[in-house]
Amino acid sequence: MYDNKYDVIIIWSGLGWLSAWAILSQKWKDVLVFEKHYLFWWYATNFKRKDYEFDVALHQIWWLEKTGFKNLLKNIWVLSKLKLIKHKYLYEAIYPDFELKVENWNVWLLKKDLIKLFPNESFGIKLWFFMMSYIWFQIRIWDFWQRNKLFYPFIMFFAPLLIPILAFGSNLKISTLLNKCTNDKKLQKIFMELIGYYWDDLNLSAIYYMVPSYWYYFDGWYYVYGWWQAVSDSFIDVIKSKWWELINNCEVLEIIYEWDIAIWVKTRKWEYYADTIICNASPFILYEKLLNNNPKSEKEIQKLSTYEIWPSITSVYIWLNTTIENLNPRFKDSYIVTINENYEISFEKNNNIWFTITDNNHNKNIPVWKTVLTAALFEKYSQWDNLDIEEYKQKKKEKTELLITRLEKYFPKIREFIEVIEYGTPKTMEKYTGNKNWAVYWFSKKIGNEKQSDYWYKTYLENVYLSSARSFGWWFEWVIRAWNEVCKKIK
Repeated sequence: MYDNKYDVIIIWSGLGWLSAWAILSQKWKDVLVFEKHYLFWWYATNFKRKDYEFDVALHQIWWLEKTGFKNLLKNIWVLSKLKLIKHKYLYEAIYPDFELKVENWNVWLLKKDLIKLFPNESFGIKLWFFMMSYIWFQIRIWDFWQRNKLFYPFIMFFAPLLIPILAFGSNLKISTLLNKCTNDKKLQKIFMELIGYYWDDLNLSAIYYMVPSYWYYFDGWYYVYGWWQAVSDSFIDVIKSKWWELINNCEVLEIIYEWDIAIWVKTRKWEYYADTIICNASPFILYEKLLNNNPKSEKEIQKLSTYEIWPSITSVYIWLNTTIENLNPRFKDSYIVTINENYEISFEKNNNIWFTITDNNHNKNIPVWKTVLTAALFEKYSQWDNLDIEEYKQKKKEKTELLITRLEKYFPKIREFIEVIEYGTPKTMEKYTGNKNWAVYWFSKKIGNEKQSDYWYKTYLENVYLSSARSFGWWFEWVIRAWNEVCKKIK
């Protein structure tokens, strides 16, 4: 009936492709994927500046040993294409008066080390990690119920016993749980080392903090050799071999619909028809741009505006013409390092830096005598908005100088060896991802912002779905979960 007709059109690529492909390929669906950028997977890629290559983000893979992500990679023939590196240390944290190196896959040693550092806090330390496991256990029970609806009456009857925190404690703040475990400010800071992912907001739901923490501490993590471009390339090879059509450098302008049913997608050159459309962009892009001629979109935008959006980050990429041992031998075995200037959990009072150290052991394109540092600093988008070109350039220059000055404390000769430095502001990330205000995982997960889950995957069009980290958001787990839910609905 139509030329350019597909079963499914996916607008913008991303990590959720993995689960989408695993499900839709089994249904023999004819799928077309649009990506406005020249690279697929945007934030899970490498980029180049002249002869220098960088990993876009501070990427590693956790949630791999005890959960489904490893099986997913294996089932779609991607895992065998990857070389996964096991680092000895999970991370190294530097505090004003002591340092802490956390071994990978050894949470028991971490508890032992913490009890040695804080002998009067033994009960609180054990309670913290117990609650981490206990909340995760309840999530697994809830997942079991989601997959086995026949057990619904049983689960509901025993919910107070089996999943009490999920049933009654959804308003439990992480700050409340933290204060129940300890009042020691130093220990609290250690417990909340991962809070930077959530803008250091202690009003965050305890569930949303403790579950990713469980993955991190109990499951451990790997680093992908070749950086995340290797994952992207391996995945695209598999996708193309299974007859999916991928179009990059192509921006979708509009979704055309009739009677609340989407009919086709319009680009600058062509129109493409589809039975189902999955939007991997943010809800704002869907309603403000792709469906902007529908009165219902205005209502959705008003609703979206009432929810708090997560903050943004700045990424700084540095190529060094020396090895890390030459700069500072203490970081020889380190990969992820966090620098904390004090014990405040609040970002605005702490202003901490996260950075990774990579070399030829992580990417063959890095000569053995060189090192790449990738740093992340948490910043407000408003600091970069409404600047003219000259003001923007000046601010980048000032911020770069400030970062180098701070790093000099740990790498005294760093200025002598800098070959190239790139400063990716929240405006840079917004430009390439289209993510409003460069909110890393879109909606805030603080208590009182729960209704944002309305944007898990539903839209007012019957055959248009949302699916991404920005529509629900919880690292790998919920990106893949969102795509699973959407793809299951496609007949």
